Amino acid sequence: MVFRENPLELQSLRINPLNITFGEISYQGGYVYSFIFDGNEVIQTDARPLVDIGKSASVILEFSGYPISLKDKQVITDGLQNALQAWSVPLKPDVNSPFGFLFTIAINVIRAQPLPPVNTALLQAEVELAFFINGMFVCRTGHIKITESDESLLFRRIADRLRHEQDFFYGVNTIIKP
Repeated sequence: MVFRENPLELQSLRINPLNITFGEISYQGGYVYSFIFDGNEVIQTDARPLVDIGKSASVILEFSGYPISLKDKQVITDGLQNALQAWSVPLKPDVNSPFGFLFTIAINVIRAQPLPPVNTALLQAEVELAFFINGMFVCRTGHIKITESDESLLFRRIADRLRHEQDFFYGVNTIIKP
Protein backbone atom coordinates (compact mmCIF):
# COMPACT_ATOMS: atom_id res chain seq x y z
CA MET A 1 0.00 0.00 0.00
CA VAL A 2 1.43 3.36 -1.04
CA PHE A 3 -0.07 6.69 -0.02
CA ARG A 4 0.96 10.07 -1.41
CA GLU A 5 -0.59 13.49 -0.74
CA ASN A 6 0.47 14.43 -4.26
CA PRO A 7 -0.37 11.52 -6.61
CA LEU A 8 2.03 12.90 -9.24
CA GLU A 9 4.86 11.60 -7.02
CA LEU A 10 3.81 8.05 -8.03
CA GLN A 11 4.94 8.68 -11.60
CA SER A 12 8.55 8.20 -10.54
CA LEU A 13 8.21 6.42 -7.21
CA ARG A 14 11.34 4.48 -6.23
CA ILE A 15 10.83 1.25 -4.32
CA ASN A 16 14.16 -0.37 -3.43
CA PRO A 17 15.91 -2.21 -4.94
CA LEU A 18 13.96 -1.56 -8.14
CA ASN A 19 13.10 1.73 -9.76
CA ILE A 20 9.38 1.20 -10.39
CA THR A 21 7.69 3.78 -12.60
CA PHE A 22 3.93 4.10 -12.56
CA GLY A 23 3.89 6.18 -15.74
CA GLU A 24 1.51 8.90 -16.88
CA ILE A 25 -1.83 8.38 -15.18
CA SER A 26 -4.47 11.02 -14.53
CA TYR A 27 -5.01 10.58 -10.80
CA GLN A 28 -8.17 11.90 -9.18
CA GLY A 29 -8.60 12.93 -5.57
CA GLY A 30 -10.68 10.54 -3.46
CA TYR A 31 -9.86 7.52 -5.66
CA VAL A 32 -8.10 4.30 -4.73
CA TYR A 33 -5.80 2.82 -7.37
CA SER A 34 -4.67 -0.80 -7.46
CA PHE A 35 -1.64 -2.03 -9.36
CA ILE A 36 0.30 -5.23 -9.88
CA PHE A 37 4.00 -5.45 -10.66
CA ASP A 38 4.94 -8.43 -12.82
CA GLY A 39 8.68 -7.95 -12.43
CA ASN A 40 8.93 -5.79 -15.55
CA GLU A 41 6.14 -3.24 -15.45
CA VAL A 42 3.43 -1.78 -13.25
CA ILE A 43 -0.10 -2.53 -14.47
CA GLN A 44 -3.15 -0.70 -13.15
CA THR A 45 -5.85 -3.20 -12.19
CA ASP A 46 -8.46 -0.93 -10.65
CA ALA A 47 -9.36 2.69 -9.99
CA ARG A 48 -12.51 3.67 -8.17
CA PRO A 49 -13.80 6.22 -5.71
CA LEU A 50 -13.09 5.39 -2.10
CA VAL A 51 -16.84 5.01 -1.46
CA ASP A 52 -16.97 2.21 -4.10
CA ILE A 53 -14.24 0.06 -2.53
CA GLY A 54 -15.67 -3.35 -1.76
CA LYS A 55 -18.18 -3.24 -4.61
CA SER A 56 -17.80 -5.64 -7.51
CA ALA A 57 -15.89 -4.64 -10.65
CA SER A 58 -16.89 -5.82 -14.11
CA VAL A 59 -15.24 -8.78 -15.82
CA ILE A 60 -15.82 -10.01 -19.37
CA LEU A 61 -16.59 -13.71 -19.86
CA GLU A 62 -15.44 -15.10 -23.20
CA PHE A 63 -16.31 -18.60 -24.44
CA SER A 64 -14.25 -20.68 -26.86
CA GLY A 65 -14.29 -24.19 -28.26
CA TYR A 66 -17.59 -26.01 -28.45
CA PRO A 67 -20.51 -23.93 -29.85
CA ILE A 68 -22.87 -23.01 -27.01
CA SER A 69 -26.37 -21.50 -27.20
CA LEU A 70 -27.09 -18.17 -25.50
CA LYS A 71 -29.27 -20.01 -22.98
CA ASP A 72 -26.44 -22.37 -22.02
CA LYS A 73 -23.95 -19.49 -21.90
CA GLN A 74 -26.27 -17.81 -19.41
CA VAL A 75 -26.38 -21.00 -17.29
CA ILE A 76 -22.57 -21.01 -17.14
CA THR A 77 -22.43 -17.24 -16.51
CA ASP A 78 -24.86 -17.65 -13.60
CA GLY A 79 -22.72 -20.51 -12.26
CA LEU A 80 -19.61 -18.33 -12.48
CA GLN A 81 -21.43 -15.50 -10.68
CA ASN A 82 -22.42 -17.93 -7.91
CA ALA A 83 -18.81 -19.10 -7.62
CA LEU A 84 -17.54 -15.50 -7.47
CA GLN A 85 -19.98 -14.78 -4.65
CA ALA A 86 -19.16 -18.03 -2.82
CA TRP A 87 -15.43 -17.20 -2.80
CA SER A 88 -15.95 -13.45 -2.15
CA VAL A 89 -14.34 -12.40 -5.43
CA PRO A 90 -15.38 -8.78 -6.07
CA LEU A 91 -16.10 -9.29 -9.79
CA LYS A 92 -19.33 -9.57 -11.75
CA PRO A 93 -19.66 -10.85 -15.34
CA ASP A 94 -20.47 -8.03 -17.76
CA VAL A 95 -20.14 -7.19 -21.45
CA ASN A 96 -17.22 -4.82 -20.84
CA SER A 97 -14.55 -4.21 -18.24
CA PRO A 98 -12.89 -0.81 -17.86
CA PHE A 99 -9.86 -2.43 -16.21
CA GLY A 100 -9.30 -5.22 -18.73
CA PHE A 101 -10.50 -8.08 -16.50
CA LEU A 102 -11.27 -11.16 -18.60
CA PHE A 103 -12.31 -14.73 -17.85
CA THR A 104 -11.95 -17.16 -20.74
CA ILE A 105 -13.72 -20.47 -20.57
CA ALA A 106 -12.61 -23.09 -23.07
CA ILE A 107 -15.02 -25.99 -23.48
CA ASN A 108 -14.23 -28.97 -25.68
CA VAL A 109 -16.88 -31.66 -26.04
CA ILE A 110 -16.70 -35.07 -27.69
CA ARG A 111 -19.43 -37.65 -28.12
CA ALA A 112 -18.27 -40.94 -26.62
CA GLN A 113 -19.20 -44.26 -28.15
CA PRO A 114 -22.31 -45.89 -26.64
CA LEU A 115 -21.48 -48.48 -24.01
CA PRO A 116 -23.67 -51.07 -22.33
CA PRO A 117 -25.77 -51.07 -20.20
CA VAL A 118 -26.95 -47.56 -21.16
CA ASN A 119 -26.27 -47.87 -24.91
CA THR A 120 -26.54 -44.12 -25.46
CA ALA A 121 -23.77 -41.79 -26.48
CA LEU A 122 -22.40 -39.71 -23.64
CA LEU A 123 -20.96 -36.21 -23.92
CA GLN A 124 -17.51 -35.78 -22.43
CA ALA A 125 -16.36 -32.23 -21.78
CA GLU A 126 -12.99 -30.83 -20.85
CA VAL A 127 -13.26 -27.32 -19.41
CA GLU A 128 -10.64 -24.75 -18.45
CA LEU A 129 -11.25 -21.32 -16.91
CA ALA A 130 -8.50 -18.66 -17.12
CA PHE A 131 -8.19 -15.09 -15.80
CA PHE A 132 -6.41 -12.23 -17.58
CA ILE A 133 -5.81 -8.56 -16.79
CA ASN A 134 -5.16 -6.30 -19.79
CA GLY A 135 -4.23 -9.33 -21.88
CA MET A 136 -1.73 -10.60 -19.29
CA PHE A 137 -2.32 -14.17 -18.08
CA VAL A 138 -2.85 -14.34 -14.31
CA CYS A 139 -4.10 -17.85 -13.43
CA ARG A 140 -6.16 -20.81 -14.66
CA THR A 141 -7.93 -23.89 -13.40
CA GLY A 142 -6.73 -27.36 -14.17
CA HIS A 143 -8.63 -29.30 -16.82
CA ILE A 144 -12.11 -30.05 -15.49
CA LYS A 145 -13.57 -33.25 -16.96
CA ILE A 146 -17.31 -33.82 -16.97
CA THR A 147 -19.43 -36.56 -18.56
CA GLU A 148 -23.18 -36.24 -19.06
CA SER A 149 -25.97 -37.71 -21.17
CA ASP A 150 -27.22 -34.47 -22.79
CA GLU A 151 -26.06 -30.91 -23.41
CA SER A 152 -28.33 -29.09 -20.97
CA LEU A 153 -27.21 -31.36 -18.10
CA LEU A 154 -23.59 -30.98 -19.21
CA PHE A 155 -23.69 -27.17 -19.07
CA ARG A 156 -25.47 -27.18 -15.70
CA ARG A 157 -22.76 -29.50 -14.33
CA ILE A 158 -20.07 -27.16 -15.70
CA ALA A 159 -21.78 -24.22 -13.96
CA ASP A 160 -21.97 -26.17 -10.68
CA ARG A 161 -18.38 -27.40 -10.97
CA LEU A 162 -16.94 -23.87 -11.15
CA ARG A 163 -17.79 -23.34 -7.49
CA HIS A 164 -15.29 -26.05 -6.50
CA GLU A 165 -12.26 -24.25 -7.99
CA GLN A 166 -11.14 -22.75 -4.67
CA ASP A 167 -7.45 -22.36 -5.59
CA PHE A 168 -8.34 -20.54 -8.81
CA PHE A 169 -10.62 -18.02 -7.09
CA TYR A 170 -8.09 -17.56 -4.28
CA GLY A 171 -5.51 -16.68 -6.96
CA VAL A 172 -7.86 -14.14 -8.56
CA ASN A 173 -8.61 -12.57 -5.17
CA THR A 174 -4.91 -12.29 -4.35
CA ILE A 175 -4.34 -10.19 -7.45
CA ILE A 176 -7.40 -7.94 -7.57
CA LYS A 177 -8.32 -7.13 -3.97
CA PRO A 178 -6.97 -3.70 -3.00
